[in-house]
Amino acid sequence: MKRLGSPPTLCLILRKTLGSKSWHAGLVKIGLSFGLAYAGLSHAAQEAYIDLTKGTAKVAVTTAHPLATEAALKILKQGGSAADAVIAAQLMLGLVEPQSSGLGGGSFLMHWKANEQTLTSFDGLAVAPQKVTESLTTDIDGLQLPYAQVSRGGRSAGVPGTLPLLAKVHQRFGKLPWSSLFQPSLEVARNGFPMPPYMHQLLATPVAAREHPELLKLYFDENQKVKPIGTLIHNSAYAQTLQKIADQGPSAVWTDAQGVDFMASIQKGDKPSWMTLDDLKRYTVEERQTLCGPYLTYKVCVMAPPSFGGVVVLQMLQMIEAKSGDNANFQEPTFVHAFAEAGKLAQSDRQKYVGDPSYVQVPDKSLVSNHYLQQRAQLIQTQTLSAYPAGTHVAPLAAANSSSVTPAAPSSDATSQLVVVDLRATR
Repeated sequence: MKRLGSPPTLCLILRKTLGSKSWHAGLVKIGLSFGLAYAGLSHAAQEAYIDLTKGTAKVAVTTAHPLATEAALKILKQGGSAADAVIAAQLMLGLVEPQSSGLGGGSFLMHWKANEQTLTSFDGLAVAPQKVTESLTTDIDGLQLPYAQVSRGGRSAGVPGTLPLLAKVHQRFGKLPWSSLFQPSLEVARNGFPMPPYMHQLLATPVAAREHPELLKLYFDENQKVKPIGTLIHNSAYAQTLQKIADQGPSAVWTDAQGVDFMASIQKGDKPSWMTLDDLKRYTVEERQTLCGPYLTYKVCVMAPPSFGGVVVLQMLQMIEAKSGDNANFQEPTFVHAFAEAGKLAQSDRQKYVGDPSYVQVPDKSLVSNHYLQQRAQLIQTQTLSAYPAGTHVAPLAAANSSSVTPAAPSSDATSQLVVVDLRATR
């Protein structure tokens, strides 16, 4: 199956290259970022954090929503692993920010096992259905379609990978029972959560109710107005889905009537999805090699392709260091200029060279090599805004053992990031 798009990885790890003592200095940075967000947590999450950190061991959780952070902290308090906590947080995010994250999407996850000093990368990105054509804008009969017709709706939907990824990570690194990780989200789905400001803003757009009439009962009042910010939202349908997955395992969601309902929802409209139940059942989570590179005194590890974000991050960091050294000050115009230009250079390489390694050979090691990036950084002029072509001495994409081509996919409007550090310093 061909991977679609590329959300950021769930976890980016900074590690000092000076030995194990310096490694803890990297943890301090994560802990500080969590401390800055502490005041925004719910009272229950603050209590869980205080209880977990009474001793010398420290934990850190950061997510896109306080309730997801609270769910992860609860699991850690129960003795769960970092993997358990991530699963609980992701299940909650599917409830409280479904516009950005959910079981119908795709994910990357990087897991650091502290006692073994091993980093494992999981690719649960959404994939193209087996029936898909080379491009989303090419219909099955070869007719070219306007991008606007296929960029929204069923045709652009990929086979979801988040749920299989969570199941595989739990199988490898989980400690608590699978069903116990669902309890925080089940409670909130049944008891209600306050309408978040950002969700309210998105639902208030003119197209929300028109394109998604099923949202009316859940998020709108009797006058078809979005419920006010802070209104309790009860999502019994999500609770039923979670309960089924908790009781029967991840494959349960694609069976019986629920699978039929899912397929019906993405096959509406004049450009329906080509996905089938067989696509859902055939999905496999891939383990990928981790891509790492230096930045100052750190070793930065990111998700390798099919994620294009990881390559871009490593390229930008090394080019910025080449131009600015350790003077990473966003108050300085020269640094902001170098940052912006490095981003343009990285994007030009990404667009030409980065694809799905299951179908094309991606020169990711060459793209993040210090020698290559030193040369690319020299193209940045301090007084000039430039347009940059892709680098020329990197081996171009070559077909792997397949005649298929990775289809282009529209950029995602929103993503969700999770970072969890448990009491054993596992991430």
